[in-house]
Amino acid sequence: MISQVSESQGYLTGGQEITIKGMGFNHGTVATEIDGVACTEVRKSDTEFVCKTGSKSTASDTTSDKAGQNGLKKTLITNSAWATYQKD
Repeated sequence: MISQVSESQGYLTGGQEITIKGMGFNHGTVATEIDGVACTEVRKSDTEFVCKTGSKSTASDTTSDKAGQNGLKKTLITNSAWATYQKD
């Protein structure tokens, strides 16, 4: 189960450490991909998994929401949407 992901954006060059919190990471190999690119294990415990992102040749598609694991979801908020959100 995943309950939290430390980052919501990164770099095309990779090399960024991402911390994923939850439960059950010590039961076998954790294969992780972020936006279709392998994220290499750095360390893990039963409640936390840290991996280092790989590089990517093109930027991610941010024109629509992306479904995540177990209810996690990324939403793109543009400057105009953020301004509207702050008024509410």
